[in-house]
Amino acid sequence: MKKYSAILSVLFAVLFFTSCEKYGLQDIANRPYATLEGSSVDGAVTRVRFESTDKLISMPALDENGVPQDYSTTLSANLFGAPLTSDVTVNFEIVDTTGAKLGQEFTLSATQFVIPAGELSASIDINVNNAEMPLDSVAPFLLKLTAASAGEIDTFFNVNQVRLYKNCLLDYTKFAGNYSNFIDGAANAASIVELFDDDDYSQGLLIMQNFWYDDQDSMRLELKDDGTIVSPLGNQFINNQNAYGAYGRIMFEDITGGMVTNNCTPIFVFTATPTLPDSGYWWGGPFDFMFIKDSKGHVSVKISRPIGKPVKDPRR
Repeated sequence: MKKYSAILSVLFAVLFFTSCEKYGLQDIANRPYATLEGSSVDGAVTRVRFESTDKLISMPALDENGVPQDYSTTLSANLFGAPLTSDVTVNFEIVDTTGAKLGQEFTLSATQFVIPAGELSASIDINVNNAEMPLDSVAPFLLKLTAASAGEIDTFFNVNQVRLYKNCLLDYTKFAGNYSNFIDGAANAASIVELFDDDDYSQGLLIMQNFWYDDQDSMRLELKDDGTIVSPLGNQFINNQNAYGAYGRIMFEDITGGMVTNNCTPIFVFTATPTLPDSGYWWGGPFDFMFIKDSKGHVSVKISRPIGKPVKDPRR
């Protein structure tokens, strides 16, 4: 058996090095991109593409002094591969005209990207007209790369959906008050959010009553300056009663994805997995939570909870 194993090992090694010789340098040179692990490859193609396929531009409705201001940002076209020895002129067109209106809600500083010789990117400015933008409504438009004077247009990153969004400045003091929370598509009894600060939570949000089990529900989150919401201490017991008389305390685990989706109202969301660790039960997985300060808001409902008692948690 050992003799046959040795023979097979030798045959495998011969085949491996033969295949490397046959498909090595020639195969690499025919790959579509002009760089491989940071090294240039002669004869390969440099691709022209957007930096991303989706760009969200969020601008404040009013500045710190309560004055509306127009807003500008950049959009880039990049070379994927080795820099080229001449300028690359990249043409594009606006494909979708049903969203944001060119010349009214926004303007572009140029109608082409020009990537200088030896460089890997070029940018144009997107200028947003504050007065023309609706508040709290996403206005998209779609850009498509159509031609390049050198290289080839990339297959996967040749379009970019740009979404314009005008919102209020993030104001921590606005987050105190009564919130409608939705369970199975229906508004639940109001929850209360109070503000607090301590060593663990610099901009704390204390959420109380009726967001999962009953009016004794309570949890703490922290609002960051960028609008994200986190649970600094991780998992939390949100209700210390003996749930349903036998299941023990209720915990929210894996609290993630917290963010403010509307600074003006405000509205915030997060994801958590409700469990009953004392008894080893749960409700079957993570759930999305949405809190809307204005209960008459037109935001779609994202909170759901299964009907009935929890089931045995297979993870425990």
